[in-house]
Amino acid sequence: MRCRLDYCLIHGLLLDSATTSRGTVLNSNGTITVNLGSLPRSATATVTLIVRANVGTSGTVTNAAPVSGRETEVTVINNTSQATTVLEPQPASLSGFVYVDANNDGNFDSNELSIAGVTVTLIGTDTLGNNVNLTRQTGVDGAYRFDNLRAGTYRIVESQPTTHRDGKDTPSKTLTAVTTNDQFANITLSAGTNGVAFNFGELRSQLSKKDFLASSTAAQQRVGTSQQLKVVTVPPPKSVTAKKTK
Repeated sequence: MRCRLDYCLIHGLLLDSATTSRGTVLNSNGTITVNLGSLPRSATATVTLIVRANVGTSGTVTNAAPVSGRETEVTVINNTSQATTVLEPQPASLSGFVYVDANNDGNFDSNELSIAGVTVTLIGTDTLGNNVNLTRQTGVDGAYRFDNLRAGTYRIVESQPTTHRDGKDTPSKTLTAVTTNDQFANITLSAGTNGVAFNFGELRSQLSKKDFLASSTAAQQRVGTSQQLKVVTVPPPKSVTAKKTK
């Protein structure tokens, strides 16, 4: 009995390899034909197809492989085998740092300090239509990271730390974003993509002129008061003797 197996790659799948224990394999633009040759009664043959999903492919995939022969089939119900696979898209991520930009150039240099405990929020909508609203705190290294994200459109917002003045915000070099104060918006994130170095630069706080003058005046007043304090010693009262005169 001469047998042939036909398999057509469905959209989103790529063929990595195709092997058979007997016969030959032909791949023509995603249609795989395996000619098993003359297969004796009760004989078996093993065909192995290794496929992978394109980045971003998700959902339920059903693969079917029919086998046909030249002879007239009495029972055709067992001539097709199929299997269903659930494909999950590769997770994506967005990350960056909050740091003290000592030279205010918008670059996180190796000698610049990180800022811990800063709140960073991720807002957006994934490709399934789910609203996303996540919050992270920067670690001791100033880093924040949003993991296991689906593809979608996102916005990263920093809550300005009260301990520092606002500096320059620098977006990632691997993804595009609209940068405004303390915010990176319109980030289009694809499955399996890691968007890094969405960095928020801050400047050290400085005393305002008003606060500086107020603190200086208060210090002068404290010094002046201490200079005006004097210790006064009061002598004990003298005894008085009354003398009666005629």
